Amino acid sequence: MPLNKIVRKLTTKPVWWLETRRPYPIRDAWKCLPPIETHNGPVPFAILTTPRTFNDALWTAWSWLRFLRNAVRLEIYVDGSLTEEMRESLGKLLPGSNLFEATPAIMAEGGYPQHVQSFITDNMTGRKLGLLLALSQRGRFLFSDPDILAFAKPTELLDLLPSSKTGAYFCEETGNNFADGVVARAAQLGITPPESLNSGVVLVPHHSLSQEIANELLQGWQTPPINWVIEQTVTACLMKSAPLVPLPRDRYVVSRARQFYWEPDVDYSKIVARHFTGTTRHVMYMKGMPWILQNLTREKS
Repeated sequence: MPLNKIVRKLTTKPVWWLETRRPYPIRDAWKCLPPIETHNGPVPFAILTTPRTFNDALWTAWSWLRFLRNAVRLEIYVDGSLTEEMRESLGKLLPGSNLFEATPAIMAEGGYPQHVQSFITDNMTGRKLGLLLALSQRGRFLFSDPDILAFAKPTELLDLLPSSKTGAYFCEETGNNFADGVVARAAQLGITPPESLNSGVVLVPHHSLSQEIANELLQGWQTPPINWVIEQTVTACLMKSAPLVPLPRDRYVVSRARQFYWEPDVDYSKIVARHFTGTTRHVMYMKGMPWILQNLTREKS
């Protein structure tokens, strides 16, 4: 075996372990971003985050609002307690936007069926599904996870926002990433989830997410193996009820590129946005955020 392959084999996992666990001060560099005055646009734009990833959510919100500010109104939901620091940070970067604690906002809709309620309460991704269900009752909305950055004008998404009945979603890099048990239960109900749907960013039409169908799909969700993509699978099955547009996967990217140090990365100058899923979260800090700051510097010079 060539020496470079031996070195790569011996170093890939240790380097990945270090890159995924070391601190990244750039997460706090949202303070270097120019503030954006948010508008009371017609479509709610919801981001769900945790206290630990709140700064990431600021980056996500700011990166999208550069292009969407007149079309949406920002609502950040925190799965945990709000702090005065969060309020001050959001007020400095994105004045005029809204901040909520997720659980009270979800429960304000009340009356969730049994299996939906247990999933919301007890699953790590339960508050996300609960928030999607709650917001769907109020009207059409755009949702984003806090591990997504936008790099260019999302023309396809902007074209879809005025259409009240059409939804949209990011596509997985290849194939589907669904929980088999939920897919099997959906098939019994005559539902096939949309091909390759990734729920990191979804444009959800009003009343397109049925709590009753969600309850059917979540029966037995606690039975091992518990899958991290149960929420994504349920969301995909529920969104099947509305007209949907898959956003072009070469521009709205879900990719494992540069997961390991020797792999090439995405060319951020050629894409609209990227979902930095779990195994590539460090790439958002190492590559995505620095790209935005570097291009801000170029714009100023």
